[in-house]
Amino acid sequence: MRGWRTDNDRRWRLSSGCNARNPLLVPRYRALVKPIVKSALICTAIILFIVYVRREFVPDDFEAEPIRLIRPWGIDVNSAAIFKNVIKYYSMTDASKSCERKRIVISVISAPADQEYRDYARKSWIKDLPSYVAYQFLIGAVTDSNLEEILFKEQAVYHDIIRYNLSDSYHRLVIKSYIAFDWTLKFCDDFTHFVKIDVDVYPNIPAILKTIEQRIPAEKKLLFGETRIGTPVLRWPNKNYILSRDIREDIVPVFSRGAMYIYTREAVKSLLENAKKISVFRAEDVYFNGIVSEVAGIERVHSDKFCVNLAEDKNIEDGLTYCELTPTQLMEYHLRITGNRI
Repeated sequence: MRGWRTDNDRRWRLSSGCNARNPLLVPRYRALVKPIVKSALICTAIILFIVYVRREFVPDDFEAEPIRLIRPWGIDVNSAAIFKNVIKYYSMTDASKSCERKRIVISVISAPADQEYRDYARKSWIKDLPSYVAYQFLIGAVTDSNLEEILFKEQAVYHDIIRYNLSDSYHRLVIKSYIAFDWTLKFCDDFTHFVKIDVDVYPNIPAILKTIEQRIPAEKKLLFGETRIGTPVLRWPNKNYILSRDIREDIVPVFSRGAMYIYTREAVKSLLENAKKISVFRAEDVYFNGIVSEVAGIERVHSDKFCVNLAEDKNIEDGLTYCELTPTQLMEYHLRITGNRI
């Protein structure tokens, strides 16, 4: 009869392995599962090892050797960026005449390809600088001959570009900032204040000069900027990662944001002297405006007028800087602040 089974049939099914509880199947399952588990553990260990190596031992882009500039840029002055863990030798162009008898020096950090930004800056806030303020664009070496030719022609017209013979890279910004400090100390004998600014930032020059006069006495060892407290440490694979060998904590030490900041002359001298005691890493503002400044005993003064958001603060004339702008926005902000068309 269909569906009918005898006790003998049931015993046959049990003994033939049709029931999962058959003890004869256990070794068979173990034989299949054991290599899978082993492989998973090995893969996990490899992933954890890679993450550890990335956090601890990945190079900080400081191994690049000097590059011969494709075209000569004038007198080369040899120097070195000296940190506790790295010494980078380089040459930079001598443009000392550009800052003769200048009390304030503005170093504009610009990528080689940012010609449009540089042109808008020249047509806007740069053209209104008073006679006691000097500025220059700082640009490293490039291997693209076409880009080098563009830079060479640009310099022939404006004479406001300082070159150095290390590869120009976002991840070597800390080296670039060191060179800006070094160049200013070597060639600008009369400066009292150093201003670093990113090329995509619009600086409200009248407000900045007024602030320097009222809040940043030249005789003090002082850093003026937007102070950041409680900033989480960024780890790999973030492009701004900090290795745990450099900062073990999960919170970055107090520092001033890098889009723009102002140092007095004494502070700049102390920065380079104390950088020799501290291992360098790629986060320029955390390194110089945080750790090195702290060791150097530089007084940090905060202002909330940096990188002003116009959606929150409608009084545009009071802001010191407006950040992460497009080239055309540089023109728009200049018009709104000064009323002058480019």
